[in-house]
Amino acid sequence: MAEALVRGGGMNQIILTAVRDRRRIRFWYDNEFRTVEPHCYGRDAHGSGSLIGFQLGSNRWRWFHVPWMTRLSPMSETFEPRPDYDPEVLGMAEVLAQV
Repeated sequence: MAEALVRGGGMNQIILTAVRDRRRIRFWYDNEFRTVEPHCYGRDAHGSGSLIGFQLGSNRWRWFHVPWMTRLSPMSETFEPRPDYDPEVLGMAEVLAQV
């Protein structure tokens, strides 16, 4: 699995590219590593970076606060958009990228 560790300002571009290319990402969040299929990246109502993705392992949709993410790695594995992904119910104030 080819991964590149990214920190700081590079996170924005890594997430944008992962959404565009439909590539899984892995990151440290809330005291554990998460592997996620990123479906929507943008800003919430407070202007903070937010990511909506399908978390593998727990097999459920999650909303992640990007400033809390660390140790972000793009993965080589790709994914197809989940059939239950509904961009109309996101609640994202500004969408920067989505599948």
